[in-house]
Amino acid sequence: MNKHFKSFVVTKTTSIICTVLLLPFISACSPKITTTIHKTNGQTADIHNIEVYNVAENISGEFEVLGTVKIGDTGFTTNCKYEYVVELAKWEAAKVGGDAIKIFECKEPDAFSTCYRIQAYILKKPDAVSVADSTNAYSASSLQNTNSESTIYYQQVQRPKYELPSYRVAFNCGFAKRMGEPAEPYDYTKHISKGLNLSGAATYFFSDTWGAGITGNLFKTSYEMGNLSDKITISYVGAHFAERYAWIDRRTQNLKCAVVFDISFGYAKYSDRATYDKNGQKIAATINGAAIGLGCGVGFDYHITPSLALGVQLDGVMASLSKVEYHDPYQSGIVELPEDEYESLGHWDFTAGLRYAF
Repeated sequence: MNKHFKSFVVTKTTSIICTVLLLPFISACSPKITTTIHKTNGQTADIHNIEVYNVAENISGEFEVLGTVKIGDTGFTTNCKYEYVVELAKWEAAKVGGDAIKIFECKEPDAFSTCYRIQAYILKKPDAVSVADSTNAYSASSLQNTNSESTIYYQQVQRPKYELPSYRVAFNCGFAKRMGEPAEPYDYTKHISKGLNLSGAATYFFSDTWGAGITGNLFKTSYEMGNLSDKITISYVGAHFAERYAWIDRRTQNLKCAVVFDISFGYAKYSDRATYDKNGQKIAATINGAAIGLGCGVGFDYHITPSLALGVQLDGVMASLSKVEYHDPYQSGIVELPEDEYESLGHWDFTAGLRYAF
């Protein structure tokens, strides 16, 4: 039987690359902070002097709006009690010289998140700024907790928030290289270690950051040397979990580019139409197998339009065969492979393609 990549060896380089690709999933323990600043006024010396107006509270007098702050959930946030996220909002206000924050949205922990999530206006009190000359000065009635007044106010101080697409469909084509420890003859194995890769993924984002979907990957290679030849296909289908970081064009308020990390678990299938030399005779054989696989990847999308993007992708698929189904004119059956000679199905993929977002 032809053996090409004997054992599934996760090298130091493979471990480093996988760690880098998965780092966003394991390091996001702090709340996500997003600020929109219209004006800065130095820094507030003491954060304890910053007043907090909750959703149900109204404020009196005139004020200047310096910007907004949003404290959200990364998906792996652990320290996100109400008191802590309010303190984070106060720190953001202090950076731009704010004297108060007015919370206009507060989401309690629910089925989608275990965190408190808030949005607040950063305000400058009238005794610290001449509001008469300020284009961002409004009376307290602009901040009362009615939907109509709140909407009018929000449109006055900043543009409407861009809604990120909920769906992303990606198609890729490019180069792939197999992992594992190559078997002899090395000159031959070197050729079949490289091949064509086709892949695709469909993702539904249930928030701006997090999504889930399905992914597929097809690796093909072939080579012939004398009476020895192989036509190898490795396919992989899995369910994946994705994390998205998006950048919005400030001028058009459209999606400009995005980085998407993903991790998947699925099913890998191996097929080889091979020939080998037996007593000077060319013998045809088929080798098939399947295994549970793991995938990880990172992609960069550059949007030509809000719904169409060009992208590049780095993916890794990891799996190994412990047994195969073997057929040739002389023998047929299931072959159990020794542990140190498992056939590696792993490969790295470097691809590019189109993305559709809607």
